[in-house]
Order: sequence, then structure tokens, then C-alpha cells
Amino acid sequence: MQTIDFVMLGVYLATVLVAGLAMARTGANTRSFFGAGGQAPWWISGLSLYMSFFSAGTFVVWGAIAYELGWVAVTIQWTMCLAGFVTALFIAPRWRRTGALTAAEFIGKRLGTGLQQFYSYIVMIYGVFATGAVLYPVAKMISVATPFSLQACILVIGSVVVLYTTVGGLWAVLITDTLQFVILMVAVFVVVPLSLARIGGLNALVTETPAGFFDLFSGEFTAAFIAAYVLYSIFYLAGNWGFIQKYTSVANERSARKVGLLYAALYVVSPMLWMLPPMAYRVMNPNLTGLEAEGAYILVSEAVLPVGILGILFSAMISATASTAQTTLNITSAVFTHDVYKNLIHPSASERLQMVVARVSTVVIGGVVIGIALLVPRMGGIVNLVITMGALAGGPIMAPPIWALFSRYLTSRGALTATVLGLAINLGFKSVSPVFFGLSLSRGVEMAVGVGVPVLILLAFEGWNRQRGVTDPRFAAAVHPASPTLEEEADAVQGLGQSAYSLRVLSAALAFLGLSIAALSLFTPEGRALPLVMGLVVLLPALGLRRLGRRAVAVPPPAETVSR
Repeated sequence: MQTIDFVMLGVYLATVLVAGLAMARTGANTRSFFGAGGQAPWWISGLSLYMSFFSAGTFVVWGAIAYELGWVAVTIQWTMCLAGFVTALFIAPRWRRTGALTAAEFIGKRLGTGLQQFYSYIVMIYGVFATGAVLYPVAKMISVATPFSLQACILVIGSVVVLYTTVGGLWAVLITDTLQFVILMVAVFVVVPLSLARIGGLNALVTETPAGFFDLFSGEFTAAFIAAYVLYSIFYLAGNWGFIQKYTSVANERSARKVGLLYAALYVVSPMLWMLPPMAYRVMNPNLTGLEAEGAYILVSEAVLPVGILGILFSAMISATASTAQTTLNITSAVFTHDVYKNLIHPSASERLQMVVARVSTVVIGGVVIGIALLVPRMGGIVNLVITMGALAGGPIMAPPIWALFSRYLTSRGALTATVLGLAINLGFKSVSPVFFGLSLSRGVEMAVGVGVPVLILLAFEGWNRQRGVTDPRFAAAVHPASPTLEEEADAVQGLGQSAYSLRVLSAALAFLGLSIAALSLFTPEGRALPLVMGLVVLLPALGLRRLGRRAVAVPPPAETVSR
């Protein structure tokens, strides 16, 4: 990286930070801070969902697999597309129908406060590990290409994300996600043609890579693994508490369905675009081994991108990571504030005190996340950590709440059994069985057991309770809640004003970044047309958003907000 690359990286970080801090006025109460007042535009929430699911880990985790094994990395990610359509058509509208601010709130109404507390603790633990797992990859990529240490990169990037998430809440998450989406698309779309041109085109990619490089299944990632990963992806997309926020923060069920459909549509094509550059790098340099493969994407980018554009690509990488990390931080803070602090520690806490706790808990949880990211190399690398977390905890934690959306026969006992027994069996096969019995599961079997065991347990309880005619009396009230309260209606009106304001902030941020990218054409010795075109592409949505913001209903936030 050269000086101009570092300048562009700094400009991007400063712009995102300012945009996030500008959303401070929208986080006046907990429903706004954690739920955007239920008035987030569906397309913004959909882009945020996409960016939250997609992270720099895509480049590092799946990029490493693409470099080593080829097309199977695309196959794995297409499972996420299928999960998107299933979630959009059947599950996302159900989450919006509940009227709950968070998944924890729904669990409390549907399965009881005891189980609500249990899942809250489990999800908070899972959340900090998951966020650490996405903070590590982008720091790894930047440390590969700069003189900065991995530890320094983790600390700086993590601190920026924590700062604006703490100040702006969910609106800051949604707006910076959309901003990051635009920059990511512009930057990554440039890498694909340049990397293919460097090796001689698609024909060279096909003929000069190892046999089986374009097989749908390869290595440990067998058909059994992919089949199990489809189910896991549905659980993860429909049951991850941070993603559920995207469905519950929009105006109605129809908008929630659109959120999922937009995500699914983007995942039809994007996996091919993301994975082609590291696959091309296998032709350029077939000698990466072990954890070196995690840096394949950044190495190919360094090889093909002109001066200045590499800094924009790094901005895109930070975009992807920041999106996932800030979503998890916000929902983990919501769980602590609502379901631990307010329900257990201080039930009579005022709205002002809850907001203080929300922001302090975001900072504290962010510090723990940074610590987890620093420990990733000692956990076997990012590929091992991500897939192990998915197999171990994805099904047991996320399947029961989704089941509870649809079945009146699921009781708190059934949900608890599926989670505890599922975690115990998965942990036993992962940690106990290899040590004491010499039995280690393959990737495919590990994933199948991880998602299959809780489903079988839930099916068993479903059948048993149906046979006995046992239902949970809380089902109807939780899934079909009463009409919104006056306070919630007031929050919704305020949310319309926040939505209009957020569009203006987003337009200004994109305009500044577009002009900054276009200005690169004055300083780059080669490829002057490329940054000019990229800058203009970023400016176009900025102009459209400015017009949309003017047309939106703008109701300024009141000086003092009502309690939820």
C-alpha cells in the first residue's frame, strides 16, 4: 500500500464514523435505539441484512476455501440464497407479526421469562464469539498488506465500530450498512475483471487450475455437508437475533418479506463474483499453504489494483466487517439492557437510565469482542472457528424460537430440551469423543449432527404433544399480539421523521465519498479513468437518495420521548 491508499482508507473511516455519529439524535429511547421505531425502509433493512450476513469473513473464510478447493466455495454460499427465499416467504413476516422489539421479547411472551433469560445468556455468549470471528478477518487482511500488526488492526477497527454503534444505535447500523454496501459493490466489481485479465481470462482459469476445481462438492465439503448447511443457513438467517431485527424494524409484514427477498436476490449472483478473484490467484500463485490461504483475496487485490483503488478495497473490507459486527453488538446490547438489566436487576429503571445502560453495555461487549478477535489464531484459524461455531451452536440456539413461531404444541420444556441436549451432544462429538474414543466427525457429519439433533428433538416433542392434545396457551397472544399501544404509535410517527433524516445523512456521506474517489484521478499515475468512473457510480445513488429524502415524511424527533 502507498500513501494515497492510506489516505483513502482514512477518508472512508472518517466518513463512516461521522455518518454514524450523526445518527445520535435518533437514539433517544430504547425502541428507536434497538428497533428504529419500526419504520426502517424495507430496502435499507434488506441491504443491512445482506451486509450483516456478508462480512470480510467471506473473503477470508470462503476465499481460503475458493483458493484451495475452488467452486465449492460458491456452492456453500448458494445455500444462503436458498435460505433467503425460505425466510422471506415463510418466516420473516411471522417475526414482524409478533410486534416484538427483539427475539428475546417474543421468547418471553411465547415460552416464559425463565426461558427468555436462558436464551439471553446463551445468545450473548454466542454473539461475542461470532462478532470476534468477523472482526478478525478484516484485521488479518489489512495486516497482510500493511506494516501494522494484526493486534493493532483489530484494536483500531474494533474501536471505530464500537464508537458509532454506541452513539447511534440501530439507525446508525442501518445507514452505515447501506453506505458500506455501495462502496463494497463498487470496489469488488473492479477486482473481478482485473484478476481474470491478469491470468488470461476465464479459459485460463478453467484449464490451469487443478482437476475438480469446478466441482460442486470437494474435500470435506461433501453433498451431505451442503445439505446440512442449507438447513443451518435457514436457522441462522431466520433465527439469528441480530437478523431478526431487520424484519421487526420495518413497517409491516409485507415489508419484512421484501427484506428477505432482496437479500436472497443479491445472493443469487454475488457468491460467484466474490470467489472468482481468489480462484484466479490459484493460477497466479499456487504455493500458499495452511493459514496463508486466508490472505488469498488481499494478495490478488494487491497484484491487480492500481494505486489508490487498493485503499478503497480495504474500505470495502472494513465495510463488510463493520456491518456484521455492529449488528451483533447492537442486538447483544439490546438483550442485556431489556432482558438482563431491566427484567432482573432494575425493573423500575427509567427510559433515560436504560439508554445509559444500553450505551455502556455496547462499549463493554465491544471490548470483549476485541479480546475474542485477538485470540482467533489460537483457536485454529478463522475457517475452523466459523464452521465449528455453526455446527455446534447454530441449530440448538436458533431452531427452537423459529419453531415456536409456528407451533402451538411446542412448550418451554421442549424448547429447553432441544437446546440443552443439542448443545451437549454436539459438544460431546466435538470435544469428548475425539479424546476418549478416538472418534472425530467429518465436516459433513458434524454439520448434519449439529443441525439435525435439535430438529429431531423438536419433532419428537411436536408429535408427543399433538398425540396428547397438549398446547401452550401463550401461543396466540405471542404470535398475534394486541394492537399497538399509544406509546408504540408515537414511536412509529417519530420513526418516520428519523427515516427521512437518515436518507439525508446517507446521501451526504455517499456524495462526499463519491467526490473523494473521483478525485483520485488527479493523483494516480495510471488508470486515471477507473477512479473517475467509480466516483460517478457512487454519486448516482447519492443524488437519488437526496430526492427521496425530500419527499419522505419528515417529523422532527420530539425533545423528550415517551417510554415504551
